[in-house]
Amino acid sequence: MPHPSAARAAMLALVVFARAGLVLGLSAVALGCSGRPESAPSSALPTAGVFPNAPVVLVSIDTLRADHLPMYGYSDVDTPHLAALAGEGLVFERAYSSSPLTLPSHLSLLTGRLPAEHGVRSNLGFSWHPDGGSLPEVLHRAGYATGAAVSAYVLRSATGLGSIFDSYDDAIPLRGLAAVGSMQRSGRLTVAAACRWIDGHAAGPRPFFLMLHLFEPHSPYEPPEPYRDRYTLPYDGEIAYADELVGALLEKLRGHGLYDDALVIVLSDHGEGLDDHGEGEHGIFLYREAIHVPLIIKLPGGQAAGSRIGHPVALVDVARTVASLVGIPDGGGLPGSPLLSGDQGPRRPLVAETVYPRIHLGWSELWSLIEGRYHYIQAPRAELYDMLADPAETESLIESRPEVASRLAQELAPFRVELGAVDRLDPTEAERLRQLGYLGAIVDAPEGPLPDPKDRIAVLTTLREAEDLARQGSLDAALEQIDAVLAREPRLADAWLQKARWLQAAERLDEAAAAFERVLEVSPRISGETATSLAVLYLRLGRQDDAARLARLAVASRPGAAHLLLGRIALGQHRLDEAETEARLADQDSLYRASAAVLLAETLVLQGPQRLEEAAQVISEADRWIKASGLEPVSRLAFVRGDVLARLDQFDEAEQAFREEIRYFPGNPLAYTSLAVLHYMRGSRTEALATLDELVRASPQPVSFVLAARTCEQVGDIEAAQTWRDRLRTLQSQ
Repeated sequence: MPHPSAARAAMLALVVFARAGLVLGLSAVALGCSGRPESAPSSALPTAGVFPNAPVVLVSIDTLRADHLPMYGYSDVDTPHLAALAGEGLVFERAYSSSPLTLPSHLSLLTGRLPAEHGVRSNLGFSWHPDGGSLPEVLHRAGYATGAAVSAYVLRSATGLGSIFDSYDDAIPLRGLAAVGSMQRSGRLTVAAACRWIDGHAAGPRPFFLMLHLFEPHSPYEPPEPYRDRYTLPYDGEIAYADELVGALLEKLRGHGLYDDALVIVLSDHGEGLDDHGEGEHGIFLYREAIHVPLIIKLPGGQAAGSRIGHPVALVDVARTVASLVGIPDGGGLPGSPLLSGDQGPRRPLVAETVYPRIHLGWSELWSLIEGRYHYIQAPRAELYDMLADPAETESLIESRPEVASRLAQELAPFRVELGAVDRLDPTEAERLRQLGYLGAIVDAPEGPLPDPKDRIAVLTTLREAEDLARQGSLDAALEQIDAVLAREPRLADAWLQKARWLQAAERLDEAAAAFERVLEVSPRISGETATSLAVLYLRLGRQDDAARLARLAVASRPGAAHLLLGRIALGQHRLDEAETEARLADQDSLYRASAAVLLAETLVLQGPQRLEEAAQVISEADRWIKASGLEPVSRLAFVRGDVLARLDQFDEAEQAFREEIRYFPGNPLAYTSLAVLHYMRGSRTEALATLDELVRASPQPVSFVLAARTCEQVGDIEAAQTWRDRLRTLQSQ
């Protein structure tokens, strides 16, 4: 039996107008009927500035196409809360987004600027620098308290959005280094955070502005019960769930007596393809299903309730509308025209763009312009649709209405800001790319005109089929199919990225690294995400210098992950001051706050007994933050808590912490080995060996047997160590 002091030594070595009585005389023209929608006469429109200091609540329901809501004629989903809000407010029948992507669309919503004007044209690879010209900042200067709660990584604080609100809740649980589009938190948790913020500001001396962002019904469509069984189309199930969540927020306003006096806006950032025109999700096309979004505005006191507005409007005018409605002179200088105003002068053209095909697929960018009934799409083969006679946009009029197409193309031309190549990247990031040797293939665009996305969209169907094969466990067949796609589309960055992930899952690490490198070569604008993934892979391959260079490359676009990686590398090389600095930098990105706490605590532990109490405080604060944010447990947090507690001789609490880690993360071998050492320290060899048995049952791989043997050796139990080695030899001989 080893002496407790030997066991202790082993433990220490582990490591958002009307006046009273005014009724809007609007013609409710449904999309799809013949004739041109008529705007309300200006005398019937509310005037701006009649609701000073009204609470403002803006709800953005991500990826919600208008034609999947009952108030827009859809009958296959039940949305009682949104229907009630529509009955108490104004419904804009033809509201359009400027982008089919989440981050550019939200920035346009909040700044009143088109993507090419605010500079962020995709979810990744672009930087935004607030300049005081956003709705939250205008409202703040007018005396409002401002807060936001968001549900997706693409709207994280580090994009610059966090700095324009007084409070910004983006506590989104990580899924390792998964694609950013999949990083989200349940709307239930986001609504809870928004409700807590309302509780803290409802009785305050200042009016408030709250933005709530729900990621439902963004893919993957996984509605909870009872919506999962109730709806054949999971997308509709998520819409029904989002309706429930909006209802909870509105009920919170009612509970505080704020609803009647509040200005409430519900909208979406963009729509969803649902295989119309061949696109399953969004980002590639600018057809109606991708940019026609719901827009409901409930005015204080129920003014203009039940009204419908049939002329086209743009989401980029929402910010100016809100500022004008609450009485801010000249709309706080925000661009655009108030949607509810007696001034029916010229409005900006309704313009949209997507550069996503260029960035991710090597296909042509697209631009579009909506004027009255017509929708013109600028592409290598331009398109023109009559959105009233042909709402599904099935028959292009580009040849039968050439005069219309020519006029709209001329109107659109000033808004067609071409996408630059490397010169539009952050200079520091560009230089790091150059050092890595990736710029050569990026600077030179493919020769000749870029492909028209509508000619290549079937490729994405093939990719989805490959993904289905992979989910079914047929990884070799999936890789064969994706290789066939890449042979025809060698610049298809998403396919390279998927291939890299599959290869990594199959432990074909060198091939996975080559595929990740190919992603960086063909699409630098997603280099931050890819660089961190490749850095992790290089760490596994023992290429620490390459991992560090890639992590530094990602600092500008994905700072939390990059600093976390750099900290891990420094910790592994026992550069403790550097590891501590990187951990504190990672903590500034709230998405990585918990993981940064783990790294920081581990670093403090290794700096000696004098910093154990500080390490314990770091873990305790992280535990409280996670609980307050409603997040799921974080890998290694309970383990590090146990390690610190054991070093502080709080053995019972340490044991509970190790068992918590094992319960939530049974794949963490250090939790088992540390618990086993703890049992040794307490004189219980039987429990120690039973814990190591749990390790090999949870992960019956050779490395588990080796860890079990080494643990026993560390505490001096040579007999048990030999037994584990014998069991390993038996396993390997079978």
